[in-house]
Amino acid sequence: MERSKHNTYGFDKCASEADVQARWRELAKLLHPDHGGDNTLLVEARQARDYRLHEISNAQRETNNLPNVILSVLGSEAVQKILADEVSRRLSPEVKNALMTILKHAK
Repeated sequence: MERSKHNTYGFDKCASEADVQARWRELAKLLHPDHGGDNTLLVEARQARDYRLHEISNAQRETNNLPNVILSVLGSEAVQKILADEVSRRLSPEVKNALMTILKHAK
């Protein structure tokens, strides 16, 4: 499938999973053959939706694995130094606490 089809059917690259699902419901109502739509277009729209949802899933998986990647590359001592020096000034207290919790469990 062409990469631009998700845009053709209105599945914005920055859309959330909920936005994609909402757009899909709109398209399904318009394109369903029982409502005078075209089955070929419905199938293409479904493929575009699935493609976009797959992109979202991959991005979430990569984001969820980021703390482990940082630890494996830098090591916990280096990450603690970064947190103490730079990150603690820039991150919200909630994010800083979450990172510190990850570091404590990594030891």
